Amino acid sequence: MTSASSSDTSGTNLQKKIELTETQVSTFSNVLLEYGLYVMAHSSPLILDASPFLTSDKSGFAANSVTTNICVSPLPLVRAWALLSFAAVGKTKKAFGKFLQSITLNLVPEDKSIHDVLALLNIPFVGIPQCIRVFSENQPVIPLNKAICEKMEGYYSTQNSLSPICPMNFSGDDDGLASITRINKEAQKCSGGFLKYVVREENGPNRRSLMVLLSSIDCTFYWKFDGKRGPLTRCPFYESAGDGRTSDLFVWPCEGNFRCSLSDSEKLVELESNVEGFKLYLYRSSEPPTATSFEQAVDSLPKSKTFQKICVPHFSVMCPLRLSECTNNKGKFGLRRIFDREKSDLSGIFYRSHSFYPYFVTLWEHYHKAKFTNNTAATYLTTEGTGQSKV
Repeated sequence: MTSASSSDTSGTNLQKKIELTETQVSTFSNVLLEYGLYVMAHSSPLILDASPFLTSDKSGFAANSVTTNICVSPLPLVRAWALLSFAAVGKTKKAFGKFLQSITLNLVPEDKSIHDVLALLNIPFVGIPQCIRVFSENQPVIPLNKAICEKMEGYYSTQNSLSPICPMNFSGDDDGLASITRINKEAQKCSGGFLKYVVREENGPNRRSLMVLLSSIDCTFYWKFDGKRGPLTRCPFYESAGDGRTSDLFVWPCEGNFRCSLSDSEKLVELESNVEGFKLYLYRSSEPPTATSFEQAVDSLPKSKTFQKICVPHFSVMCPLRLSECTNNKGKFGLRRIFDREKSDLSGIFYRSHSFYPYFVTLWEHYHKAKFTNNTAATYLTTEGTGQSKV
């Protein structure tokens, strides 16, 4: 049983004790994983400008394509969408409700809100460096709606009580560089310095922007291994047997006991973490993976370990994504209205008791960055002490 109350959920103002069963948690994990796979399949990584590097250096880079160098953390991503939903009014609010329902498959119990459920699911990750923010154009003559802002802060403020709402001056920033710097500094401050460069210069906001959404998290995996682990070795990587060499990867040659399943059509290896309860799965399938097929593969792993010689890649994926690529459409997980300057109404955070309030507030972009790497260290230290890591 997973439970939470206002006394044990940092930054969450829950009025009564609410609970989720293990089955409910597992079901929500499945739908969030399915949404994460959708985002990965419909997003393109920003290609690194390698012109300043030497030819010998470029040969060691992993290939960049629509299926490589992407990391998505669906829980903070959906929490950011839910945070933004507080600002939606009118038809935009109805569209937002349908959008969140399509992600959660109407699994939210009637006696709970989606914010309650997301707060419960986030409890194991409260100590992990992450940042969820709404950056809104400052309206000097129109005050913020305190009631709405208090709800947003109650569910989505951080441990250090930083507000998830950040006023900005997009209109006074012609090239957007000042806005990019401010957003990146906020992410760095919120995460204790672990998350940097969430927004890059070539795709940042500009003076036409009214609202920007940000979600970022440090997904560093701290690997625990009791076997023999060799030094990092440069290894050629091939897309498939018989294909030409695509890039080089650094790997750890390992000899030891693993829980694994190695067949011609599917390969799955389980790695243990220095943080109790966390696992990392190296998964490869001949068919495009789904949340169900992946969970079935994990469930079918043998309970006992077997001796294997395996090369574990030392990966580092830190490419920010733009969620408009997979959201600004009419598909299953689409929410085109919030990007439409003639339809979007995200003015709910402003006081509306008089006729002067900003109409047609649109979302410029939802920037998402999940910093994903594996590390052989025991853990990391934050400004508040020992932290934990999320897979």
